Amino acid sequence: MELPDIGKQCAHEECQQLDFLPAACAHCSKTFCKYHLSPFVHPCQGFKDNVLTDSDLAEKERERWQVKCSFSDCSKKDMVPMYCVKCNQHFCLSHRHADQHSCKVQNSEKAKALVSGKKADNSSKAVKEVQGKIKEDINAKLEEARASGGSKGAMAAKLQLMRLKGRAKGDNAVPQAERVFFSIACPHPQQNPKPLDVWMSKVWSLGKAVDFMARQARVKNRNNQADAPKLHFFKEEVCLSETFDKTINDLLNEGAIFDGDSLEFKLVEKQ
Repeated sequence: MELPDIGKQCAHEECQQLDFLPAACAHCSKTFCKYHLSPFVHPCQGFKDNVLTDSDLAEKERERWQVKCSFSDCSKKDMVPMYCVKCNQHFCLSHRHADQHSCKVQNSEKAKALVSGKKADNSSKAVKEVQGKIKEDINAKLEEARASGGSKGAMAAKLQLMRLKGRAKGDNAVPQAERVFFSIACPHPQQNPKPLDVWMSKVWSLGKAVDFMARQARVKNRNNQADAPKLHFFKEEVCLSETFDKTINDLLNEGAIFDGDSLEFKLVEKQ
C-alpha cells in the first residue's frame, strides 16, 4: 500500500524518489534524500565555497606580489618589477632588453633617426640618468623584498644572484660548482666608487679571499705586517674574517653570509 502523503520527493532531477526522512539543504532550502543532500552532489544555487585553505592563502599572497611580463607571448611573473629604460614597462629577465621585446619606443626612435639621417643617441646623459635611476630602483626593491623574508624574500635573493652572476668577475680557474658570488664595497671610494661584483671559491680560506680582493680592488695588502692596518670582510658592521683560516663555506654553513650577498671590504686600524 502506497503512502503518498508521507515523506517528500528528492528535488534532484535525476532522482525524485520518495524519501520518508527527507532533509532540507541549509544553503538552497530544497528537500533532498540522504544521497543528494550535500551541496557538492546537487546543483546547489545557494552554496558559496568561500573557505580558503593554507595553500590557497599562500598562492594569493604570491600572486599579490607578482608582476606579469608585458611581452605579449610571455606568461612569466616576477616578484620585483624590472622596467625597460625606453618604454618603462615591466619585462621578465628573458625580455628585459629593448631588442628582446621589440620595444615600440626604440623602434620609433630608430625610424625617426633613419628619416632624419641621424642615429638615435643611446649614450646621451639623459638616457644614462634614466638607466641609473632604474637600476637604483631595482636594487632598492630587491633589497627591500629580500629583507622581508618568506617566499618573497627568497625570490628576491634568487633574482639578485642571477643579476650578479651576469656581471661578476673572478678567477676562471675556480670550477663552476665551487663558485659563490658577492657584491663587495671596497675602501678608497675614489678608486672603487661602486661595489665590485666578484666570484670566489667556497673552499678558499678567508686569508686567500682577502688576498684576492686586495688585487681586485687594487688595495695594498699589509696583513702580514704586525703593526699595519688589516684588511677584513664585514657584513653590517660584523667582522667576518677575524679568523683568516676559516673558509667561505664555513660562513655559508653558519648562515653568516649567503650566495649573492652584499659585503664590505675595508681597512681596520690596529687596536
